[in-house]
Amino acid sequence: MKQLLRHEAPALLITLVSALLLALGSDDWRLAFVPFLFLAWWLYLRLLRLERWIDNGMKPADAPHDSGLVGEILRQLVRRARAQGKRKKRINQLLKRINRQIAALPDATLVLGPQLEIEWSNAPAELLLGIRHPADRGQQLGNLLRDEKLLRYIRNPIGRKPFEAPSPVDPQIQLRFRSVPIDRRQRLLIVRNISEQKQMEQALKQFVAHASHELKTPLTTISGYLEMLEDEPGISDAGRQALSVANEQAGRMEQLIRDLLQLSRLESRTLETDEGEELDLLEVSQRLIDGLPDADQRRRVRVHTVPGLKLRGSRLELESILQNLIDNALKYTEGKVELKAAEDEDGQIVLEVEDQGPGIPREELQSIRRHYYRGKDTTARRIPGSGLGLAIVEEAARLHGARLEIDSDPERGSRFRVIFPAWRNLRKDKDAPGIVRL
Repeated sequence: MKQLLRHEAPALLITLVSALLLALGSDDWRLAFVPFLFLAWWLYLRLLRLERWIDNGMKPADAPHDSGLVGEILRQLVRRARAQGKRKKRINQLLKRINRQIAALPDATLVLGPQLEIEWSNAPAELLLGIRHPADRGQQLGNLLRDEKLLRYIRNPIGRKPFEAPSPVDPQIQLRFRSVPIDRRQRLLIVRNISEQKQMEQALKQFVAHASHELKTPLTTISGYLEMLEDEPGISDAGRQALSVANEQAGRMEQLIRDLLQLSRLESRTLETDEGEELDLLEVSQRLIDGLPDADQRRRVRVHTVPGLKLRGSRLELESILQNLIDNALKYTEGKVELKAAEDEDGQIVLEVEDQGPGIPREELQSIRRHYYRGKDTTARRIPGSGLGLAIVEEAARLHGARLEIDSDPERGSRFRVIFPAWRNLRKDKDAPGIVRL
């Protein structure tokens, strides 16, 4: 402050002395204000230069020279401008480095605005989608990719698996689109070439389907002959035992083939968010229980749900989920099996199957989700199965955007929960009494 006063002091002193002399040497005291007007005009000119410099971008090299109050303001602004310039330079370097890294990605990557206008794209986007940068910058994505289902997915990817479609450049190229919201105004679109992967998956599915189909008929014939041989009177006890084991293994092979065909069908199927029929969970559950072959099994399964709880989905896949979970529960317990259909606080539909069996060891909880995995207790107790039941449940759940949760306690048994997203929930009156909320 003292330095500022020292720089402004000569001008103030000259102004005061001039005003005093004019006041003493003239009969008109108003002339004393003239020096102050010149001081104000001088200060205005200095501030005007400062304003023009700010308006021209505050370049430090073009800063006007001044002292006093205006000079101090200039020095502060120059320091800030230089610091901002360094910060801007670092940010620009960082952005260039990020752009180079993104551009080097093998996947096509696009940054889209709120109206799906293209703000940025990398080189693979031109190879896979025909979108050029910067020529197509600002273009609406819908003007270049005329697939309404794809555009709906990009706008709202919540609850949907990545979208797959052929490339607009080459229909032989299969692409997988993944839309990731960045913020409220921008989203990232990542597109991957999955042609080789799809070809391998298709070849594997065809192999499994063909092998299963070819094995199905001979196995049925073999099983029939084995059953006939078991009834023959002249066979020894050891031979009858061998036939029984062979028949059991043939039945297991038949079950494995059925499960493989079902899993292959599920993996090749898609289900859109608005696709499917209206399914009453009480009706589907009760119908499934009534269809159990054994009267004792029907008595052991208790259904806990209420009328009015409905979801949109595939009846066949929903029945597959319930069938596999109930069959597993009945195999592992001689007690009651609880089948519950409820709604949680978020409006999600929860299907739960709980048994009173021996439970699943903690070290096996993750392994039982693997294809063909059968627990130690399962093999020790010679419980039949293909090891694909939970894989079928998970695939049918994924088809609906649902997830499978498993909880087990050796003292209380096991609980399997399939949680369907709220947008699958079709119950009209959300506040109706009697709806159980978990």
